[in-house]
Amino acid sequence: MRLALGNLAERNAPLRAVAFGALAAVIGCGAASAQALPRHSVSYDLTAARCTIALAPDATTGEAPPQLHFSVNMLTDRIAMGLEAPDAVESVLVFAGSRTPFFGFSDVTYPQLTEQPVWVTLATSEQSGDAVFFTVKDMRGNYSSARYDALLPKDILRLAAISCDAQGLPAPPETEIEFRRAEASLVLPAQDMIRIRRILAVLYGEVGVDPGNGTVLTVTDRRYLQAYNTEKGLAAGGYLTAASAADLLSREIVPRQPPLPPNEDLVEAIRDWKVLRRTTDGACSAVTAAVGATGLVATEAPYMGFRVYPGQTGGLLEFDLIRPNPFARGATIVATVDGANFDLMYEPNSGSIVPKPLSDGLLSNELTVSMRRGKAVSLRGVAASGDGDVAVDFSALGFAAAFRKMAEVCDRGGVMGWVE
Repeated sequence: MRLALGNLAERNAPLRAVAFGALAAVIGCGAASAQALPRHSVSYDLTAARCTIALAPDATTGEAPPQLHFSVNMLTDRIAMGLEAPDAVESVLVFAGSRTPFFGFSDVTYPQLTEQPVWVTLATSEQSGDAVFFTVKDMRGNYSSARYDALLPKDILRLAAISCDAQGLPAPPETEIEFRRAEASLVLPAQDMIRIRRILAVLYGEVGVDPGNGTVLTVTDRRYLQAYNTEKGLAAGGYLTAASAADLLSREIVPRQPPLPPNEDLVEAIRDWKVLRRTTDGACSAVTAAVGATGLVATEAPYMGFRVYPGQTGGLLEFDLIRPNPFARGATIVATVDGANFDLMYEPNSGSIVPKPLSDGLLSNELTVSMRRGKAVSLRGVAASGDGDVAVDFSALGFAAAFRKMAEVCDRGGVMGWVE
């Protein structure tokens, strides 16, 4: 008699069997070492779509010791567990001095598995460190037994996930191959992968680095992931997990301050603004980098700037309220300065975001006057990708003084009408 429940008896059908030793941890991409898996063998019944893991005992007695089997229906992920014990008429589970009849089970879900007596016993042994024994009696009255010293439920689940491709099991990966398989099983939209790559570049890349719009993780991305996982105390090395993907996608990045543009000399830093002088043509500008963003991932902060040129007269002034432009062209863009709203527009000739002209075609100075008096400026609108809204925040602290210094350095007093 074979004490095997569910479809374990179907192992009479042709099988493909692969034997494993105690699998050592495979380390790669910085993945941490892991507890070796228990000795086992795996067989597949292709007709029944069943994957069976035979767990080798640590010690045996008698002529026909039993062997614990854990199997998964690879189509339904239903689980069965039983003993391989030829000619056995009775089986007993022995743990911590207690003897209870052993009953296998078949066709259960994972939540139902956790309620099975043998699974509860294995979970208890994991906590206590005590061995588990399975004893069987054959038709001649002879007894045989098998001892399992450290048969951990989590390792059985890991085996099922690796060998049987079982889904929905709480089997946290511990080795490189497990982390690689877990990453491969993630189904993330292309825009999410691009966003994750850009967030990693913002967090761990050099200022100004552009990871591009590829959806495949590069060697550099994996180096960033290694840094992220190390920072989080995770053993995933350079691999992406469901938890890390969710965390990275939930982040709103405050972009880093960009370096000075080429051919620009710093004249003076005033609060959160800088006054620059361009070496090529002597143009003067007052600029500030974004201090926060929502719905925007960039490797460096967008900036806001105003520029004048020496030798000109009057109030001629160049606006660049945000560069690079994250907003959809033609969509409504609004600037808010301490609660007051101002309509903006995309200027097609220069590609700049500027105040929306008045009915006579001229620009109003209401926005810049409000900035002189205000503390913060927020620009918001539909993202250029069309995927949600973007809001970018700038500080107005130091704007008025920086604007005045810009006008002074380029001898352009006429532009002061924009802030007075």
